[in-house]
Amino acid sequence: MRQLSDNNQRSAFGPLQSLAMMAGLASTFLVIGITLEGKTGFEKVATTICMPIGVCWFLFGGYLLAQARANGLRSVRLGLLLWIAFYALSTAPLKGTILFWLEHQQIVFDTQQDEPLDVLVVLGGGTSQGPDRAQTGPAGDRVVYAAELYKLGKTKLLATTGQAYESLLGTRRSPSEQTEEIWKKLGIPDGAIQQIEGINTYQELQSIQKQMAAAWQGKRIGLLTSAWHLPRAMRLAQAANLQGLIPVAADYRSVGSKMVARDFVPNVDALFDLALCQHELMAFFLGR
Repeated sequence: MRQLSDNNQRSAFGPLQSLAMMAGLASTFLVIGITLEGKTGFEKVATTICMPIGVCWFLFGGYLLAQARANGLRSVRLGLLLWIAFYALSTAPLKGTILFWLEHQQIVFDTQQDEPLDVLVVLGGGTSQGPDRAQTGPAGDRVVYAAELYKLGKTKLLATTGQAYESLLGTRRSPSEQTEEIWKKLGIPDGAIQQIEGINTYQELQSIQKQMAAAWQGKRIGLLTSAWHLPRAMRLAQAANLQGLIPVAADYRSVGSKMVARDFVPNVDALFDLALCQHELMAFFLGR
């Protein structure tokens, strides 16, 4: 009878105690946030905890604690490994390390020391289409940085890549058209903009190769893309025997030593960046 009573108490109080422990863990993150960054840090950590990714991680942790208390730690070993793995995948340290490695493989164009370029080719992917105008997307720094380099006199011509393609969902507007629209609004003259075809990086490089054999022969040509995408772009350029392309990096995403408290709470931004890393690593291992 006493053993039955203990089991009833264990099943009754287990979930409540588990939730209390998860609340304590959440409070620890909040204390770290307010200690390191004051009220702003507290608010940002609290907001991140309340997002779907954070809520699911804390609830799953509470569930594992309840199961461990009811059935022993061995019963949740796999779940615990998944919980820890999800934490690692959805916080800044892991994705930041991979991004830093990807972003620092190339010796890139230095605006202070290198000679100006004749042509700067900007790979597509930095724009999207709004209701009535083109707009920059998550990789929009590619578009803005290219315009900045032109304004600084670091290039004579801006070339934008990307073309429209059709699907069952309709025709997507050409990324090169979107980029050109934005550049013109930023004050880049028509004569300094050229569009190049290509749906993906491989096709874009083929178009660049044709230009290098004709109008761009003997010119200093820069290839601008996101820093994390630059190793793959240059690897494909080398495979296509495109000699002399100068790598130009934009859209850096590695946080390095500038991490903030919310970066250590599971969040969707970390998962998004990790997906970018996975895409580049898959291409590397597949030789693409």
